[in-house]
Amino acid sequence: MSQFLSRTQYRKREEKKNMFYIRITTIAAATAVFMRGVRAGELEFVKEIQRDFHEGLFARQEQETLLAAASVTNLNTFTGTLGVAAAQITFSGDLERAYAIETFGDQQQSDPVPDFNTAFDKACDSQFQGCQAVANGPDKPFSVSDCDAQNTQCKESAGKATQKKFVQQVESDNKTDNENFDFFCEAGNG
Repeated sequence: MSQFLSRTQYRKREEKKNMFYIRITTIAAATAVFMRGVRAGELEFVKEIQRDFHEGLFARQEQETLLAAASVTNLNTFTGTLGVAAAQITFSGDLERAYAIETFGDQQQSDPVPDFNTAFDKACDSQFQGCQAVANGPDKPFSVSDCDAQNTQCKESAGKATQKKFVQQVESDNKTDNENFDFFCEAGNG
């Protein structure tokens, strides 16, 4: 038998090799795309497990973050102080209507509201009323249009807030079974 191949035989052999490489490459590419999709979903699943399952359960690794969040008593992060300081958004004690807003003038709490965005709007409006009172006062250190600009900035800052719910560390009544656990609860609809 001759060791030399005819052109036709050589081409067929090369085509088979090429088809084999194409199949392997296609399978490898499809597997890589599939695994990348699986891995991306896996990361989200891992984050979901670590975070809360929407049941208010937190991973122990987040304890320092939760302790810091639990120490926050005012959720209003706006720092503008034209006329008056920004009204505070505090925990009302009512889980259904968790957000209480300081009102201008008597510095009393307003009627609690159920969600963060409404609370932030009311806090900005309260600050605007105080600013407006100073602008219309006898000294007139600035104009009401300056208060309008501050009110707009205040309402825009609501979207930048990183904490929109109140977090509280609570004690368990059953000390023997739960002595190794810290319990945190969220209140509010952020």
